[in-house]
Amino acid sequence: MDTAILLLLLAVVIIFCQIGLLIYQIKRQPVIQKDEDPPSRPLEIPPSPPVAQQSPVSQPAKEPTAIYLPAPRIQPELRVASSEPPRYQKRGYLFSINERKFYEALQNDLDDDLRVFAKIRLADIIWLTNEPKDKWRHLNRILSSHIDFVVCDVKHQMPLVAIELDDSSHNRFDRRESDKFKDSLFAHVQMPLERFPVKNSYQPGEIGNRIRDAINRSDRQPSN
Repeated sequence: MDTAILLLLLAVVIIFCQIGLLIYQIKRQPVIQKDEDPPSRPLEIPPSPPVAQQSPVSQPAKEPTAIYLPAPRIQPELRVASSEPPRYQKRGYLFSINERKFYEALQNDLDDDLRVFAKIRLADIIWLTNEPKDKWRHLNRILSSHIDFVVCDVKHQMPLVAIELDDSSHNRFDRRESDKFKDSLFAHVQMPLERFPVKNSYQPGEIGNRIRDAINRSDRQPSN
């Protein structure tokens, strides 16, 4: 038999085998009935409450029943999620206008043996020496607060006098509480705290005389 005829017969046999396999797979697939709906459970309707018959005679209105709602949950502070890194910027000035005026007058009034430092944390000049109850609460108060100016001696850089410049913001309740804490704190460590009101200008010697008097009073106080 010719080779071409054998190849043709082999191809025909392969085609018939593939057709038979396809028919077998189609017959094995489950038949999906689209017309039939899945069985549904009967809907249970709760019985309606009995309706009270209204009397033709008007009755006094009853007090509404108190409804106790759960306490509202305090939502946490909204945080804006962003992949952008934080951006910082240098401030254009260290002092406000009133602070700069006072600083310049203070510098002009001080002798060469004294130096002024500005915006100092309380924790930089006062420290906690024991382990009281609520230690971290007391420690955080001096870590999170600062003093406007501190006068130190040049030789040892020892804090001598603290200065607070009081403007209108000190009339707020939170600032008054902070001022009371600072007054009691500096009295406890026996360090003078001088408060000056904000002014447009200061007379020569007006600030320096008070600072020197405060230093002299502190030197005369007995040490613990």
